[in-house]
Amino acid sequence: MWDKVFSTTSVIILVLVGSLLLSSGLAFFTDIASTVPVGIVQSYAGFALIGLSVILAIMNLVFIKHPPYEYWLVIMIGGVLGAIYVA
Repeated sequence: MWDKVFSTTSVIILVLVGSLLLSSGLAFFTDIASTVPVGIVQSYAGFALIGLSVILAIMNLVFIKHPPYEYWLVIMIGGVLGAIYVA
């Protein structure tokens, strides 16, 4: 059961990372920033990304004795990109 929770949380983090990167590219190449406050949305998504990464890290430490490295890679990617978009 926990494997499904870990994999679902990892997929959510990676989808959020992809959507943040896509929104940055979309705001750069189009004039979407004039109609949608892209910076505010990206900031909130960055906070959510950091929160989900912390939750995944805590769940890994509590429920798995030797967590696989791919979860830590997802945590690192989520934390770094979340910190970039929050600032």
